Amino acid sequence: PIAIALLLVAPVRKVLAPSMVLVTAGTALVFGCIDAVHILGQMPENMGQELEQHLPLYRYYAGWIVPTVSMLLVGLVWSRVMTKKLQLAKA
Repeated sequence: PIAIALLLVAPVRKVLAPSMVLVTAGTALVFGCIDAVHILGQMPENMGQELEQHLPLYRYYAGWIVPTVSMLLVGLVWSRVMTKKLQLAKA
């Protein structure tokens, strides 16, 4: 998941704040670990049921995709807003 997240970040890295690159990779790491526990069959049953209901693609061992892409989009919006604020402050 982390490598794929970094591949998603690569085309937009110049417009993405460095902190948001870390947040996106961190999100992939956290949710990738959740998927790893699920794949290994070590997820407690009640937690697995909750995650299956609330985390898209969890049952397909790809629960990291939606949160990672969401954070990437949030990062793009955040970076654009902060760039515009800095431009207005300089003007």
